[in-house]
Amino acid sequence: MGRKKKAPVYPNWIKPMLGMPISGVPFAVLDTETTTFSKEARVHQIGIATLLNGEVLDNKFSYHLNIFDGNEPDEDVLDDHYDYDHLYDCIHFSDVVERMERYCHGKVIVAHNESYDRKKLLFEYDLINRVPPEQFTTKYIDTKKAAQITLADELNEDRSLDNIADILNRFMLDENDRHEALPDAILTAELLGDMLEIFSEDGSKLLVDLIETLGIKYS
Repeated sequence: MGRKKKAPVYPNWIKPMLGMPISGVPFAVLDTETTTFSKEARVHQIGIATLLNGEVLDNKFSYHLNIFDGNEPDEDVLDDHYDYDHLYDCIHFSDVVERMERYCHGKVIVAHNESYDRKKLLFEYDLINRVPPEQFTTKYIDTKKAAQITLADELNEDRSLDNIADILNRFMLDENDRHEALPDAILTAELLGDMLEIFSEDGSKLLVDLIETLGIKYS
């Protein structure tokens, strides 16, 4: 006699949205820019765009952050090719974190290579001794995984944002905006909208269908 398959476990914050059609789910598409890719790197930009029913909404969240806040990063986690001086005049993460939480409340967070952005935001939470909402600690939807499912025949194993944008014929108006948090978040949101449309081609899909297809396991 085989074992019964365990029912998936979902965090409380997402349960009210599981049965919603994807078109009615608001997605908070997030991008961070960090000083380097090391464990102790700091977030110096956050950009978030909202995608709803395939459209990127006008209200967006965007800040450059002052990383010189009593937790000054060591020189080895600063990029030698980036000028951080302008950040001294910027706002601190501790000053915007409540606004970020309000902006993302009731939305499903999305990022490209989600584990990196999630871990870096949680590192910033640790530095200010603030407990993050459950929404920020559990896995986000990853557009790399979404691309793997919806664009598998065209990816050629390259799941970079640039390659996905080329496949879906999306581009930034100003190429100099690439690797800036908000423009990257907007581009990611547009790509997500395209991929969700492909995902739903064979009929209306619910958020729970998307989560199960992406293989997201919450713990």
